[in-house]
Amino acid sequence: MNIHIMDNKYKTQAEKYEYISKQHGGYYRHNFTDHAYLYNLYFPPKAVFTHLKENIQELVLNYPMAQDALAELIGEIIKQPTERIVVGNGAAELIKILSGHLAKKIIVPVPSFNEYANAAPDGHVVEFPLEFPSFQLDVDKFAAEAIKVSADMAVVVTPNNPTSMLVPKADLIRLADQLEKHNCMLIIDESFLDFAENKEQISLEQDIDKYPNMAIIKSRAKLMEYVDSESDTC
Repeated sequence: MNIHIMDNKYKTQAEKYEYISKQHGGYYRHNFTDHAYLYNLYFPPKAVFTHLKENIQELVLNYPMAQDALAELIGEIIKQPTERIVVGNGAAELIKILSGHLAKKIIVPVPSFNEYANAAPDGHVVEFPLEFPSFQLDVDKFAAEAIKVSADMAVVVTPNNPTSMLVPKADLIRLADQLEKHNCMLIIDESFLDFAENKEQISLEQDIDKYPNMAIIKSRAKLMEYVDSESDTC
C-alpha cells in the first residue's frame, strides 16, 4: 500500500489525527514524526543495514526464519542454551502471553512500563506504588505485598521506565529467593539495561540457571528475547 492511498483515508488534520491515533506503528507512512514514541538512535549500527541490503534477496526469498534458528543465533551472542530462549515479535507479544494468559495474578510497581498491567485481564493485576521522591523499589516490601495478595507473577523493570531507577543485583536475587518459596515467578525486564553503566555486573542473565522462578526480557530494537530458566512454562 503506497502513501497516496494512505493519504486518501483522511481529508483534514483532525481526520488524520483520529485515524493515526487508532494505529500501532507504521507511522512513517503518514509523513510525520511521532515524538512520543521510543526510538533508539544508536541501534542498529550501519553495518547491520549494510548486511541487510547486501542479503535482501536471500532474506525475502527464505522468509520466515524458524523460532529455533533465531534462538540458536541469539544464544551464540548471549551465551545461553537455545532451550532457554523464546524470540517474540516485539515486546507486546511476550507481555500479552505473560500478563494475559500465564499469570493468574500479577503484581507490578507503579509508575513503570504500563504494558504489563494493560495486558492483564480485569481484576488480575495488583499495582505496587513506588515511594516518592526516590521511586526506588523496596524489594522486601514488594515481596511481602506479592505474598499477601497471592501473586503468581511479579514484574520488575530495571532500569525502570519512566523513573530510570536501577534495582541492585543483590536485591533482585533476594527478591527471587523470597518469591520462589511462594510459587511466584519473577519477570525482570532489562529492555533499557544497555543504557546503564557496567551492565554486565548488573544483569542476572548469566546467572539465570540458579533461579528456577526467574525469567528475563530483553529488547533489541524490535527484537525481543525472552530468556527463561529451566522452567518450561513458555
